[in-house]
Amino acid sequence: MEWLKRIIPKQWLSALAILAFAISANTTINTEGTYDRWHSLVMYDQGGYYGYMPAFWIYEDLEFEFFKQFGFDTNSIMIAQEDGQKVNRYAIGPAVLNMPFFIIGHEIAKATEDHPAHGFSPIYKKSILIGCIFYVTLGLCFLRSILLRYYKDIVVALSILSLGVGSNLLYYTTIEGMMSHAYSFFLYSTLLWLTVKWIDDNKKLALLWIGLVMGLIACTRLPNLVVGLIPLLWGIKGKDDIRNRFELLWSQKFWIIGALALCVLGYAPQMIYYKMKVGRFFVDSYPQSRFWFDQPLPHRVLFSFRNGWLIYSPLMGMGLIGFFFIRKFCKDAFWPLLSFFIINLYVISSWWCWWYGGSFGMRALVETSALLSLTLAATIHVWIHHKYWRYLFVLIFPLLIGLNILQTHQSGNHIIRYDGMNWEAYKFVFGKTMPVTPEFIQERDSIIHYDFGFPRAATDKQYRYEKCR
Repeated sequence: MEWLKRIIPKQWLSALAILAFAISANTTINTEGTYDRWHSLVMYDQGGYYGYMPAFWIYEDLEFEFFKQFGFDTNSIMIAQEDGQKVNRYAIGPAVLNMPFFIIGHEIAKATEDHPAHGFSPIYKKSILIGCIFYVTLGLCFLRSILLRYYKDIVVALSILSLGVGSNLLYYTTIEGMMSHAYSFFLYSTLLWLTVKWIDDNKKLALLWIGLVMGLIACTRLPNLVVGLIPLLWGIKGKDDIRNRFELLWSQKFWIIGALALCVLGYAPQMIYYKMKVGRFFVDSYPQSRFWFDQPLPHRVLFSFRNGWLIYSPLMGMGLIGFFFIRKFCKDAFWPLLSFFIINLYVISSWWCWWYGGSFGMRALVETSALLSLTLAATIHVWIHHKYWRYLFVLIFPLLIGLNILQTHQSGNHIIRYDGMNWEAYKFVFGKTMPVTPEFIQERDSIIHYDFGFPRAATDKQYRYEKCR
């Protein structure tokens, strides 16, 4: 049996948890019929992210006119600039990461007669969803490596299960696997792993990779650059640490210059697209949108039934509780994580569309869960080792995992509506599974608050506060 011991990881529970996530993600895709609904790949946000791949690899069409031959228009993808030229409003980063899987799907399509090689047959969706699962699984592996530094294997395993099947990460890995958030989750996990390597292990080479990853983060979702606070503040616990950090940065100034160069390289695909399309490297792809920084709505982002994070991913509440315990396990993480979370929540909740349109839960916080894995694990450790709280944990943990799987099913089948949900509608659909009747959906819609004039929130702050609840 020696050969078996060699192939089984020493901390096998956390490795098994990652495997459980990968199996759950693949099962979700198949049982929810995601492969059969390939048309969702070319609609709205997902179409914008996905469209770069066939545009560059197959059609050489930066106008995205090829969408029309499949019965889809580009009005939801292309946005006009002041000079009248149009650009894809969605970031190119997810396409850059998933291009290898797209190419594999394209080559399979060319080699068989079952799938037309035009970029929109089911094999392409299968390929990119496999790519999405790959990146999230790899991100969980990075998190596992970090968490095992501070926590026991059982705690790490439960934390990974919480993220992978207990939050809306599962939904954005499977049912909407071409949105940016699962890829940002991977990049956040990678950044955290590299930060620990750079600061704790004194690996200067990790600093260069940090620069590249930051560039890819910007290329995937520009507001996520606030995550740069993590490597900047990691390990800072007091005033002396601030001075030491400046000394470290100065002593490694040439490495930092290299990191900045690689950051530009990571963002280069976006700049190249803009340059090819409109002749300049930087473009405002959301010219009719804005942040209301004087009216953040964090309570709604977290608790509203209109896509509130803790309503649809309640297990992540343990990640917030963990801020009270994290210093016991990883002092280096407290201030960077707290600073990032507060500033990031402020930025997210200041966006004019604070509920982020069609979503399952607060999709803008999916990637944040990667960083909160440290605080989540702190709560789990405290609870499972407490004389009484361990029984509470044993009770609520499987219930909340089951709730997330149920609500993922409901959202994927539009039982939970993508927008406009409220407490009455949530009660009405609670526990319902497919199939549901058209009459059921009509009755649900009759009690949903949905304002089709919500784009007014981009120009009217009072309207955003009073009407968009």
